[in-house]
Amino acid sequence: MNIEQAKDRLRKIYAGYGFDERPMAEGELCFFDKQRDYPIFSIDADEIREFAEVAEQLSGVSLGPVETCILAPNLREQWVEPLDSLRSRAFGLAERERVIRFGDDEGDRPYVEIGAPSALFRNFYRDKGAQFPFFQERLARRVGMGRISSAGIFRGFLTARVCNLTEHWDEASIKISKDMIESCLFELTYLKEMALDLKDKWPMSLSERRRERPFRSENRQMGDSFAFKGMRYDSNVTRFYQRAVSADDAYTSFISFYHILEYFFISVSDAKLYNRLERIMNDPAFSARRKQLDRIIMSVDEHSRESDETEMLKGVISEFVEEDDLLDFLQRYESQLERKLYTEKTDCFGYELEKVTFKSGHIFGPVAKRIKTIRNALVHSSDRYERKERYVPGEEASRMLARELPVLRFLAEKVIIATARGPA
Repeated sequence: MNIEQAKDRLRKIYAGYGFDERPMAEGELCFFDKQRDYPIFSIDADEIREFAEVAEQLSGVSLGPVETCILAPNLREQWVEPLDSLRSRAFGLAERERVIRFGDDEGDRPYVEIGAPSALFRNFYRDKGAQFPFFQERLARRVGMGRISSAGIFRGFLTARVCNLTEHWDEASIKISKDMIESCLFELTYLKEMALDLKDKWPMSLSERRRERPFRSENRQMGDSFAFKGMRYDSNVTRFYQRAVSADDAYTSFISFYHILEYFFISVSDAKLYNRLERIMNDPAFSARRKQLDRIIMSVDEHSRESDETEMLKGVISEFVEEDDLLDFLQRYESQLERKLYTEKTDCFGYELEKVTFKSGHIFGPVAKRIKTIRNALVHSSDRYERKERYVPGEEASRMLARELPVLRFLAEKVIIATARGPA
């Protein structure tokens, strides 16, 4: 493909996104936002030349097993992202031409590279904006940032590349290539302390993010001035709460919120036993006779049998949370999600979550069971009896878990507030 043909092809691609092309500088293509009449990005001569050079190769490129992956003869390339974007040293790879390589790139044996996306990768996704709205939105968001290169949508991105494995991809070679990447990512973390995650999906579109945005309680307040009430909260549980709210990882947030509820398992359970024993011993007819003492023994035995963690969780929720408040929260949350997350059975990390009936008297038990089931899935990566896979870290797993956080946060907040003491 020559330069003029490359320009024509690029014009068609970005016209399809709804952008206007207008001449600005010789040898460049510049595209404007039609509605705001503002220049969004330009494609310089070097980028046009690069597109022309890879155009013929693009005909042999296909979307891989996941949407963030491409397959070409002797190449698998997939997006990877730092797990901790604030601390990771991996960003230095994205901004420079530095490449981390596992294996020898001069022979014909397979090897793996990690670095900035290749020209083939970048140009393959140029016309995929309709299929993956992330790319079109990323361009549109740059309005007002001056004339930037269209290649800027991949600024800061990293990919992992498996080279020289096969010219003809099949299920077996796809699996081998993924295993190669995962192995190299582990070794990179081990050797360089650079933790990268192999991504299966592009970031959510704006409409998806709005649907998935965290559900907030109505008691959030604006401003910087608040009344000092002198309440004394248990710092042991408020520290779990602060960790849960500040964590970027859904797993950490879920476990931290759960610890708040778990913290009160014994005290709530024992309080019930104490009340039961007090009623027996405060009865005027009570005496230290064997029959009367048997009642105490039976109560203690029954308490031991009731020390199931799901029942203890239910006990904490029912002790500190008003059922009508929880019911109202669940109904509003499902309404925002626009999906029946609770009122229909769903699968979660190998477990079936039973539906919750939005009816007074039928809330605490199913909610407690749901939370405990998910907690078990998180802390037990496999079931040695059923041999079923449970929770494995990943983007989709994090999204599933994040949907469960608002209700758990609501319960944790209610428990913290209910167990607070008044001013000294």
